[in-house]
Amino acid sequence: MPHVSSHTHHSEPDADVDSTKLNHKAEAAIEFAHQAERLAQYTPEQERKRHSDSTQAVEAKFVTAQDPVIVTANGNRLPAVPIDEALKLNRLKDQLDDRQSDGRIPVKYISRKARDGTMHGILERDGACQSSEPSAPLREAAAPSRTNPMFPPLPTYGPPSLLRTLHCCFFRTTSSVLSFLFLLVIVLGAAFTSIPLAFEHIRLRLLLKNPDKRRPFFEEEQRRKKARAEANRDWAKGKPPTTPAEVETSPPQDGEFVPTEGGPDPLVCDPGYYARRVGLDVEMFDVETEDGFIIELWHVYNPREYRPVSPSAHGPRGPDIFRTATSDPEFGEAERAFPAGNKKYPVLMIHGLLQSAGAYCCTDDDSLAFYLAKSGYDVWLGNNRCGFNPRHTLLDYSDPRMWSWNIRQMGVLDLPALISRVLSETGFEKLGLVCHSQGTTQTLVALAKEQRPDIGEKISVFCALAPAAYAGPLIGKAYFKFMRVINPNFFRCIFGIHAFIPFMMRMHKILPA
Repeated sequence: MPHVSSHTHHSEPDADVDSTKLNHKAEAAIEFAHQAERLAQYTPEQERKRHSDSTQAVEAKFVTAQDPVIVTANGNRLPAVPIDEALKLNRLKDQLDDRQSDGRIPVKYISRKARDGTMHGILERDGACQSSEPSAPLREAAAPSRTNPMFPPLPTYGPPSLLRTLHCCFFRTTSSVLSFLFLLVIVLGAAFTSIPLAFEHIRLRLLLKNPDKRRPFFEEEQRRKKARAEANRDWAKGKPPTTPAEVETSPPQDGEFVPTEGGPDPLVCDPGYYARRVGLDVEMFDVETEDGFIIELWHVYNPREYRPVSPSAHGPRGPDIFRTATSDPEFGEAERAFPAGNKKYPVLMIHGLLQSAGAYCCTDDDSLAFYLAKSGYDVWLGNNRCGFNPRHTLLDYSDPRMWSWNIRQMGVLDLPALISRVLSETGFEKLGLVCHSQGTTQTLVALAKEQRPDIGEKISVFCALAPAAYAGPLIGKAYFKFMRVINPNFFRCIFGIHAFIPFMMRMHKILPA
């Protein structure tokens, strides 16, 4: 009887197990390729036609538990996608890498229930839930989270296709008409309610009275108007430049701030121009957010004591934030541009709704940005995504993914990116934060327990100007009531899936004021 090795008895079962594993891995590879293409910027065929690097999705990175941004094969980022799609991509990638799938979820308090019953975020998979009981320990305490139905989950847009192009064209066509009509209704409503005021204005004119005298600061406005006219005449005559504002609350001028612009004051979209009128100047930095948007950061400085950093240092430094080490050459680059012993504390300012940071620069020495700069602070002005110059590392203006975001992304992605860059440039561990209206909203969103409360460690003081935490009586206006009752699909028909009422942007180019 021939001898048989004991390993022979196990060879066939082992082969079956290996074959099963290979089949599962092959299936996972196919599914992963499909999911990577579904969440990519372009399909592989489109990439070949464009001769571009691979834009296939390789991983979903959870910036917060509800914001999974896509990392592409070429190292760039795409905006956040629905959480189920992100978890599927990560699960398939883990299967290919023979890792136990955990979805790479950063925190436990990760789901919210909307008032219409829609769940936002990821449901807990274990029993370690946050407690909303009053007696719960502080670390476990969490107020019940609710998402207003006006903020539905963001839609998924895949690579360009004929169907997607038709879909976008339809919404752009309907929204171009309906959003204009919506804006027209608001304008007509405002005009109608102004009729009594207009008649009163005409009555005072007929009585040879100046109706503007009813304004609360009429005398101060007239005084400043005369001062500006006198400064313009002096500038035209070539006299030594002086700033027109001479208010007791203004910081002392003492010849330190020498204007390099003057004369008639045109409307220009250039904060540097208005800074030079008061003896300051502005340098502009590009900042990349963690989902690939390029936003602008403006630095206000005194040209007599600060030498701007090289233009090559003004560009974006990648999507990762709070990663600059003290040993990196770019760390504290703006701080080193100040004279020795003249280090200034950084203050970051964020603008309000439908504005840019130029709102802090438009009233000469009374502008808050210029006042703080002349009072000894290092002033930085942050702009949110998709303002007057929408930019992204991969996407263009016409791509609907360029506009697939809401106020939460402005808080958890834009604000941390701006804070990170300011701290990196100045070398400080903390900064002062001044926000107006919408800027306060995005800050309150970012500091919420379920979002990015860790950035609170980077802020020494938060000054909220006209804080917008609650809607107040404004929500009772007819146009806001209308926006509350329509469903998301009808909302997209009216306002589109691109810029909000783009007609306003076109008019801004014609009438900057």
